[in-house]
Amino acid sequence: MGVALSAVLLDIAPLFTLLFSVLFFQEKVTFLKGIAVIINIIGCILTVTNGKLEIQSLALFGLLMGVGAGFLYALTAIIGRVAAKNTYPFIMSMYSYFFSAVFLGISMGVSRTEFTFNTGIFFWGFFYALITTAIGYIFYYEGLKHITESSKVPVIASVEVIVASLIGVVWYREHLGFISFLGIVAVLLFIILMNQKANNSLQTENVAAESL
Repeated sequence: MGVALSAVLLDIAPLFTLLFSVLFFQEKVTFLKGIAVIINIIGCILTVTNGKLEIQSLALFGLLMGVGAGFLYALTAIIGRVAAKNTYPFIMSMYSYFFSAVFLGISMGVSRTEFTFNTGIFFWGFFYALITTAIGYIFYYEGLKHITESSKVPVIASVEVIVASLIGVVWYREHLGFISFLGIVAVLLFIILMNQKANNSLQTENVAAESL
């Protein structure tokens, strides 16, 4: 299975998060929210693939793994929302990384993966762990404390697809096709719309409170 198709399957996480939010938190699925999730997924697909999917190389095992990745990633917003009520983002991140290391160690032992120390990998691994993992998820968990609807989290977090595409253009001189550009515009548009709706709701609540 191609890299682009793998990324697309991971980007279906907002759909799973919406379903989980309805199931566990009884969130209401408004018309705007449903459209935003659908367009967000389409936007991510267009951005990552530029309209080209490697369907011919699709394997059942790869498909199941990709969908499973999207399913499990969707649980991050659900579990994080529950945990964020009772602890700080730093503590939540520390526990998640600790257990991640434990389970990775167990899986390496079961699969008999050979561990070799490489200074180059260690150097980049340190920055990967610090910047994209530790700091990134601290921001993520902190944001969960201030977003009341979990289904919005992966939609807003989809800005990572845009950032990755722009970094590819600037740093690696990758070509950004017209279809990918439309995908970026679609993702940005619906992030703005969902935040605009939240701001309008907040202003309405403030006006109602002042009138009392």
